[in-house]
Amino acid sequence: MARILIADDDEPTLAVLEAAVSGWRHETTLVREAAGVAPTVRAYKPELMLLDYQFPTASGAQVLQRVRTMPEGVDLPVIFISGTPVDLIRFNVDESPLVRILAKPVSLDKLRSTIEEMLNAGPAGPESQGIEILK
Repeated sequence: MARILIADDDEPTLAVLEAAVSGWRHETTLVREAAGVAPTVRAYKPELMLLDYQFPTASGAQVLQRVRTMPEGVDLPVIFISGTPVDLIRFNVDESPLVRILAKPVSLDKLRSTIEEMLNAGPAGPESQGIEILK
């Protein structure tokens, strides 16, 4: 069981992701606003974050940039789940073996396998050398 932070401003998406992830026996906490992500990472110390790319007040890239400046967020694996064009996300997010991108609508089977891959990769992160886009 892992602590997973789910950050998205869309309530139906949050509900589906929370039901799926908690059904896979992970502990979840939800964040609905970009400004709440960094403080929640600091307090909750998640082992993985599912992050939307478009919030009303900030992009997922800006949110991730803030999180990466914190000791709790430096090595945090992140899975972007978004309807934003993948090329735009890739352009705005620094390449990292700790980042994956899943396009909406996301397959729950693919999400589950990606979560398990990221969690099992250990502190050094997944074996890949950069952002991996999964369909």
